[in-house]
Amino acid sequence: MALTNGAQLGSYEITALLGKGGMGEVYRARDLKLKREVAIKILPDEFSRDADRVSRFQREAEVLAALNHPNIANIFDLEEQNGSRYLVLELVEGDTLADRIGRGPIPVDETLETAKQICEALEAAHEKGIIHRDLKPANIKLTPDGKVKVLDFGLAKAMARASSSSSMSNSPTMLSGTMAGMVLGTAAYMSPEQARGRGTDQRSDVFAFRCILYEMLSGRQAFQGEDVSEILASVMKVDVDFNRLPSNLNPRLADVLRRCLAKNMKDRWHAIGDVRFELDSVIRSGPARAAQTGRNLKALWPTAAALFAGLSIVLGVLYFRARTVSVEPVHVSVVAPPGTTFSETVGRAVPVVSPDGRSIVFITGEGGAARLWVRSLSTGDARLIESSDGASAPFWSPDSASVGFFSNKRLYRADIRGGKPQVIASLDTGIFGSASATWNREGTILFGLDAGRPLSRVPAEGGAVTAATEVTKGAYGHFRPAFLPDGKHFLFLAIQDEGKNRVYVGSLDSKDKKEILTGTTTVSYTSSGQLLFVRDNALFAQNFDLKHFDLRDKPVHLADSIFFSGGNAGFSAFSVSETGVLVYRTGNSREERDRTQLTWFDRAGNALETVGAIGLNRNPRLSPDGKRIAVQVENGDNRTSVWILDLGNVSSRFAENALSPIWSSDGQRLVYLTLDDKNLHIVQKFVTAGGDEQVLYSAPRTGGHLDDIAPDGKYVVQTLATGQTNRDVVALPLSGDEKKLAIAVTSAQELYGRISPNGHWVAYASNESGVNEVYVQGFPRAASKVQISRNGGTLPVWRRDGKELFYLSADSKLMAVAISSGDTLQPSAPQPLFDVHTKGGGGIGTPSQFDVTPDGKRFLVNTAVAGSELSPIHVILNWPALLQKK
Repeated sequence: MALTNGAQLGSYEITALLGKGGMGEVYRARDLKLKREVAIKILPDEFSRDADRVSRFQREAEVLAALNHPNIANIFDLEEQNGSRYLVLELVEGDTLADRIGRGPIPVDETLETAKQICEALEAAHEKGIIHRDLKPANIKLTPDGKVKVLDFGLAKAMARASSSSSMSNSPTMLSGTMAGMVLGTAAYMSPEQARGRGTDQRSDVFAFRCILYEMLSGRQAFQGEDVSEILASVMKVDVDFNRLPSNLNPRLADVLRRCLAKNMKDRWHAIGDVRFELDSVIRSGPARAAQTGRNLKALWPTAAALFAGLSIVLGVLYFRARTVSVEPVHVSVVAPPGTTFSETVGRAVPVVSPDGRSIVFITGEGGAARLWVRSLSTGDARLIESSDGASAPFWSPDSASVGFFSNKRLYRADIRGGKPQVIASLDTGIFGSASATWNREGTILFGLDAGRPLSRVPAEGGAVTAATEVTKGAYGHFRPAFLPDGKHFLFLAIQDEGKNRVYVGSLDSKDKKEILTGTTTVSYTSSGQLLFVRDNALFAQNFDLKHFDLRDKPVHLADSIFFSGGNAGFSAFSVSETGVLVYRTGNSREERDRTQLTWFDRAGNALETVGAIGLNRNPRLSPDGKRIAVQVENGDNRTSVWILDLGNVSSRFAENALSPIWSSDGQRLVYLTLDDKNLHIVQKFVTAGGDEQVLYSAPRTGGHLDDIAPDGKYVVQTLATGQTNRDVVALPLSGDEKKLAIAVTSAQELYGRISPNGHWVAYASNESGVNEVYVQGFPRAASKVQISRNGGTLPVWRRDGKELFYLSADSKLMAVAISSGDTLQPSAPQPLFDVHTKGGGGIGTPSQFDVTPDGKRFLVNTAVAGSELSPIHVILNWPALLQKK
C-alpha cells in the first residue's frame, strides 16, 4: 500500500515517508487520538499475501513487544486495515550511528558511553532469549539528548526456538556458504558462523558489536573498498590499520576488541554483559593511558589480522575481480525469496549472472505465475521486476544495467533500478520454451525462438527484426546464441532432425558458420579464455582459441548434476560473468525430479489415501462412475503408456506409446493420442471388450495434447501448437458430417478445453490478458465468453453434474466456482479449497493434473513427492581457480 501525506490508517495520519526496506515501508505519522508522533511500518500489499513475510512481520512485532528497555525502540501496536498490516512504533528522532561516524571518529569517552548503551540494549534482548543478527550503525539511533536506541529487530531470532536451517531462509541481506541457503546479517558486521550459515547465538551480536566499536574509534569500517570486491581484497591482503585508533587507548579496551573479534565462538566473549562489565571498568579507570598503547596495538595486529581473515566467509555476497586479488574459489548458494520457489520449466529455470558479477536474475513460479527477480550479490536484496508476469529466458545488457526477457509475444527490456519494462519488438509467436537471447556492446540483440527458425537480430532500442542465420535442410532450428568478445561473432546451437546437437560459431557479417562442438545445448565463453558447456549433466571448461575458433587442450570438469530442462532444445542451468562468477543449479535426474503420487483429498485438503505407484504419472482421469482411473505413465525410455487403475488399487497397462487418455461418456472406451514419426493419431479402444485400436482422426505431427470428448461423442477437443498463434483450442470432428470448430483461436495462448457435462459450454485457459485465466463460452456454437477465474487460473475441470467448475489458481490453490446455467452462464465468485502440489503446474503437455468425483466431494491430485525439489542457485566466486587446482 503506497501512502501519501495526509492519508489515514486508523487513527494515524501519514505525514512523511522515512524509508523503505526489504520488509516494508516506514512513515512518520501523527497519532490523532493521543496527539503524539509515531512511526508506521507497513508491509507492502504483495507481501501481505505471502504467509512467510506475514509470519516474519508478526514475529518482529512479538519480539519488540517482549523488549521493554530504554535503549530499544518501543512498539505500540500491530494493526490491519484493508488487508494491509502495519506496526505502530516509537518515533526516534536524531541521527543514526552511521550518520555520526560519517562525520569522523567519535571521541573515546563518547564512544564508550554509546557502546555501553548498545551493550545494555543487547543484554536486555539476550536475557529474553533474543539475538539481533543484523546489528550495524545504520540500525542504531542517537537521540538529541544523547540516548542510544537500537532499531530493526526484523531479523531477530529467539535462540531456543528456531533451527538454523529455518532461520537461514529468512535473510534479505546475505548469502550462505552452505547448501541451506540464506544467512542473516550485513557483510562488514557479520560473524563467521553467520556467514557460514550455521547456528547463531548471542556471540554473533558480540562480534558485530566489535566491528561497530572499531568503527566508532577509527571513523572507518574495518574493511574498505569502492565495491565489495575491493572489500574482499582488504580482507585477504590488507592489514587493518590499528594506527587509526587513538594512540592512548586503555589496554583493557584493546583487550575488549581482541576478545570480541575472535573467529572461534569459543574464544569470544560469551555474553554481551561481560563486554559491558569490561567497558564499565575502562570508564572507571579512564579511557586514555600511556602513548605506548599504540605500540602495543601494533604488536597485537598479527593476531588480530588472522582473526579478521575469518570474515573471508562473506565471499558469499561478493563477486570476484581477478585483477584485484587472487583467492581460492568460494562456493555459496542462494535460495528463492520467501514464499516463492524457483521455476523449473524450460526457459525459466536458468539463473543468469550479470556481466559485472554483481547481480543475478531468476524466475520464480510456473505458467502464468512466472515472475522475474533481480538479486544483488553485494547486498542480498531481491527485487521483483515490475510487470514481468509470464517472463521467460532473461538475459543481461552488457553494462549490467538492464535485463531483457520474453513475455506474451514480445521482447522486453527492463532497467533493474525500477520502472515499467519497455517493448523492444513484437513477435509472431508466443512459444518461449526454447527462447534465448544475447546482447552485445554495440546494441544488437540476437535471439532464437522456436523450432524451424533461424536466429534473429534486433536493435536494443527497438526496430526491425531480421534473420541472422539460415536454417539448412535437416536442421530443427537455431537456439542459445551467446556473443563472443568482439561483438560480431557468436556461439549458437543447431539441432538436426536426427536429434544431434551441434554448436557453431556464426557472424553478424555473414551467414557462414563453423562447427566447434557436439552433444550439448548451452555454451558460454568466459573472459578467462574457456568455453563452458554441459555434457551428460556435468559442467566442463575447455580452452578456446578466439583467433581460429578452435577448442584446445582437454576439458576440465567443474561440477556435476547440472539441472537441465527440456528436450534437445532445452537449457542447461548455468551462467558466467566477466568477473569470475559462475552460477548454476543442480537437480536430481528427471525421473527423480518429476515423480508423483496420485492422492485422494477431501474438500478441506485432507489427504485420504494414495493410488498406484510413485512414478512419472501424468494426466489422471476418473471414469464417469468414479470407480476407475486412466493415467499416462512415462517410462524410463522416454516412452509413455496409458494405464488403468481401479479402486482396489489394481493397475494394468492398457496402451503402449499413448498419452492424454480420456473416457467416453459411457465409460466403455478410452480415447487417447498415439504418435509415429510423421503423424499424430486420435484413437479409441474398448476398455472391457478388448480389441484393436480404432483410428478416429489423423493429422501431421505437431505439439499439443488431447483435452476432452463431447458427451455425444461427435467431437474431441484438442490443444494444438500452430506456427502463428502459439496454442489454440479446437474441436475435431469424429464423423464426416461435422466440421472442425475453432473454440479459441487467437494470437494469445489458449489451452485445456473442457466441455460441460450437458455439452452446452466449453471451459479453457487463455493468457490474452497477460496471465492465464479460465474462461467459459458456448459450445458447439461460440457465444459470448465469461471470465471465471480472477488473478490467474488454469486447468479447468467440470463436476459431473455441471454445477461446479474447478481450476488451479496462479498460486496453486484448487478453486471452486458454483455454476448455474440456462440460456446464460452465471458463475459465483471463486472460492479456494486447498493448496495442491503438482508437477507441471498446468504447463503445456499436462491437460489434467487433478480430477473430481461425480459428487464433488473428493479430488484425485497428481501430487509431487519428496525428492522432486530443485537445488538453490549455487555461486562459485573466482571459479577460474578451479582450473589451476585441477
